[in-house]
Amino acid sequence: MKLFLTPNKAWGLVRAWVPLEAVLWLLGLSLLALMDPHEAHLFSFCPFSWMLDTGCPGCGLGHGIAYLARGDWPAMWASHPLAVPAVVLLLWRCGKLLYFHRKYDHQLYTKKNYGKYPPSDAGPGAR
Repeated sequence: MKLFLTPNKAWGLVRAWVPLEAVLWLLGLSLLALMDPHEAHLFSFCPFSWMLDTGCPGCGLGHGIAYLARGDWPAMWASHPLAVPAVVLLLWRCGKLLYFHRKYDHQLYTKKNYGKYPPSDAGPGAR
């Protein structure tokens, strides 16, 4: 039985239309928004939180984003006041990545157009 959409083919389609960094940032923001902010701190990739009792200046940012997703502004501010600028900055970065990917890069990843159509401002030696 032949599958119409294998995992490799699905990943190729996603990669052709969405840059990986944007996917990871949006996935991370979605996971932070879906986490329960009332739960205790379980695991962190931050080495400062492993070594120091007080943590680092970024501690509480995940909880702040989770409270922000629920619209609980006082709890968000108490967790970390920079949750709003962090979300705005990451969404701006994703928008910029998607804009430039759509404008320049997506043609390079598609099989049909690979190598045939370089970006219009790629320079005189691009063709």
